[in-house]
Amino acid sequence: MVMKEYQYQILRFLPDRISGEFVNVGIVVYCPEENYLKAKVIEKVGRLSSVFTLSDSRSLMRTIRFIRISFQHKYKELFKASNTRIVENLATISNEVLPKDDSALFFTDVKYGLDLDCDKALEDLYYRMTKDERIDK
Repeated sequence: MVMKEYQYQILRFLPDRISGEFVNVGIVVYCPEENYLKAKVIEKVGRLSSVFTLSDSRSLMRTIRFIRISFQHKYKELFKASNTRIVENLATISNEVLPKDDSALFFTDVKYGLDLDCDKALEDLYYRMTKDERIDK
């Protein structure tokens, strides 16, 4: 098997830019060589509410889920249709899903990794970065 280079970004929730306290709430992994683009996000608000007082946790979780679903649509747009659009950098895609502004949700800069299996890389990064429950398959 051959190692595959992939790009990833961490989705963070930062409700107060002055304090700088944040919680990682998701990961997106992109490997154009493998036609791979997937996002994994937290499914429950417990992690967030244990760190921050949230006034509208339902709305926040809907937005986080919407981001994950938006990456599913981007995957279809990039790889499933007869589209020849080549995107070199994950930031180009993530900026279309969640434009940079001063909202509480944002993506980190693009980081790079190597792995044999992009799905495993996504699971490992998700577990390491969110400390959410690991689901070993």
